[in-house]
Amino acid sequence: MCLLAFNWRPNHTTPLILVANRDEFHDRPALPMHWWSGSKGNNLEILAGQDLKAQGTWLGFNRSGRFAFLTNIRPGYIGVEGIRSRGEIPLLFLNSHDSLQQIAHALTENIDQYAGFNLIVGEPGRLFWMSSNSPELHPVEPGVHALSNDALDTPWPKVTLACQQMSEQSVQLETQLDGSGLLMDSAKSTDNELPDTGVPKDWERLLSSQLIISETYGTRSRCLFRLTDGQYDVVDQQLDNVGSVVTEQSFSWVVGG
Repeated sequence: MCLLAFNWRPNHTTPLILVANRDEFHDRPALPMHWWSGSKGNNLEILAGQDLKAQGTWLGFNRSGRFAFLTNIRPGYIGVEGIRSRGEIPLLFLNSHDSLQQIAHALTENIDQYAGFNLIVGEPGRLFWMSSNSPELHPVEPGVHALSNDALDTPWPKVTLACQQMSEQSVQLETQLDGSGLLMDSAKSTDNELPDTGVPKDWERLLSSQLIISETYGTRSRCLFRLTDGQYDVVDQQLDNVGSVVTEQSFSWVVGG
């Protein structure tokens, strides 16, 4: 997953609204979001998409109300291969009854086994960010934030635009979880706005848009998430290689219900 925007308001009746895009090669097999069993014996059920190559996920939820969202880090990690798949990382949190701090501590001890990543993880009333470059759980400050393939709120043009979009649409998303247009801008940055993350210039251009469109690599799915008084509402959209939504599913549940 390569871009997400969220509004964190811990004292609000709708404390968290989040929209996330997953960018990936079109030929990498994956299943859309669905409920599947967690680790044997833990009685947890996970709602997540599933990468069929490495059997991990890029974002997910469990019935107890925990959630995790992963993005890769490009600067400093291009060409760096981890001996373990980053798709394991959300599952470490979703598959466990241990505290977020306990899981993060264990992850930190093995963090060099993964290529560069960011992780947003939380549960009702709490939200944290951690990364390969900042390997501790950092409480997220209330407000609007966005995350792509560098640190939280790194001001790449598409990240800045994502914050603006979330600020403008949060009220609408409280009642109507469609987020029309949010993270769906296909305009590329000008060359003088491009970051230098270690990929060739043509790839920097391709990756600079919120909605990435090409024959081989692009935005393949979109997740919209709203937490309201313990109710979880999730919309999963699957996109084709021209950026059109081809399927949509909705999920709702109440933690403890």
